[in-house]
Amino acid sequence: MKRLMDLVARMSYILMQGTLEKDISSVTYDSRKVEPGCVFVCMVGAVTDGHKYIPDVVAKGAAAVVVERDVEVPSNVTILKVSNSRLALAELAAAWPVSQNRWAVQVVPMLEPMIMAASWMGPKMPLSARPM
Repeated sequence: MKRLMDLVARMSYILMQGTLEKDISSVTYDSRKVEPGCVFVCMVGAVTDGHKYIPDVVAKGAAAVVVERDVEVPSNVTILKVSNSRLALAELAAAWPVSQNRWAVQVVPMLEPMIMAASWMGPKMPLSARPM
C-alpha cells in the first residue's frame, strides 16, 4: 500500500474532487484489472477511451481516477485532472515503491502508432529515462 499523496507528489494535476489521504493498492489503466483501492488512469487510445469505463471502475472500488477531461463520480472517489494521462501513468509508476530492486515495466501504449515494451529483473542497476 502507498499513500496517494506520496504517489502524486511530483505530478502536475488539479485535484477536482476528494482527498489525497487514501491508501492505494495498485495503479492501472486496464479497467479489467481494477481492484478495490486502486488508481485508474483514463487513457485515450485509437480503439477506446478509458473515460467511458469510469462507472465500471468505480463500481469495482477504484479509490481515485486520473482523467484528462471533466467527469462525474461519487463523492468518495478522488478525481485528479491532468493534461497528459500517459505521462501521469509513467509518473505514478515511477513513484510506486519497488521491493528488492526488482522492476517490471508493462507494455505501454504510446502516442505514436507503436508499442514499446521493456522489462528487466535483476540486482541493483541504475535506470534512466532517455528520449526515443
